[in-house]
Amino acid sequence: MDYYDLLGVEKSASADQIKSAFRAKARHTHPDAGGDPEEFKRINEAYETLKDPEKRSFYDTQNSSNRIHVNINGQPFDVFNDFFKDIHTAFGDTGPFATSRTYRKQNRNKDLAIEYVCYLKDTLIDQERDISVRHISGNREIVHINMPIGVKDGDRIKYSKLGDKTINQLTPGDLYVNIKVINNTDFKIDKNNLVVTKTIDCFEAILGTAITVETLEGKKLNVTIPAGTQHGTTLNLKGHGLYERGQKTNRGNLLLIILIKIPENLTPQQLNKIKEVKRETFNEKQ
Repeated sequence: MDYYDLLGVEKSASADQIKSAFRAKARHTHPDAGGDPEEFKRINEAYETLKDPEKRSFYDTQNSSNRIHVNINGQPFDVFNDFFKDIHTAFGDTGPFATSRTYRKQNRNKDLAIEYVCYLKDTLIDQERDISVRHISGNREIVHINMPIGVKDGDRIKYSKLGDKTINQLTPGDLYVNIKVINNTDFKIDKNNLVVTKTIDCFEAILGTAITVETLEGKKLNVTIPAGTQHGTTLNLKGHGLYERGQKTNRGNLLLIILIKIPENLTPQQLNKIKEVKRETFNEKQ
């Protein structure tokens, strides 16, 4: 089997000519196009060898008319061929003299990986999605996935047998979905907790007040701020945070941090009243 003949190129062909010839042959011999799988393997084997300058050089040397034959105990041996076998034994299916045996030993199609983008609010529910997956052959397939509740930014989820299916005779590969969660809210994320700040004025902090806080899903909560609340106080609103992945009963909290604003540009009369209250509160002498 001559690799140049298989691809239909001259031995002096350039790398671009070899690549072009392979693509033309592959279009007709690929199993998905109704071609013969064995012929496609041979075409691929030829291309994998000739596209690599080092492998090609060794192949040309191995197949030249100057190959050295010796006779040992009455049996003919090809020095280059035996040397090539020894090198392949040493390096296995990797290294500078690797052949396309790796392709022939492949017992399943390749795994694929894609990125899936969603918003923070989407993580509060199970997400059913149809997504487009591009196979190694270039063909695209729409696959249905179930994105579990509580996924986090950076999660990687495996979907068995939804990966590459280029070679029909082999088991499909797996699909890995890398999750990217976009936080387009005012909440900060602390593990499964959501953190938000609310500002009240100093008089509300002194006297106590009630405020409304909106959760991630849009629910409005009435929250009582106790009298005497200090700047930086954190109120824990249980069960309004993020879910643990895949666990609808395990949810974090909403942490409400109270900030206190001091009024500015008070009049002298107002400042005198505040001073009077301060003296009375702390029993200060005039």
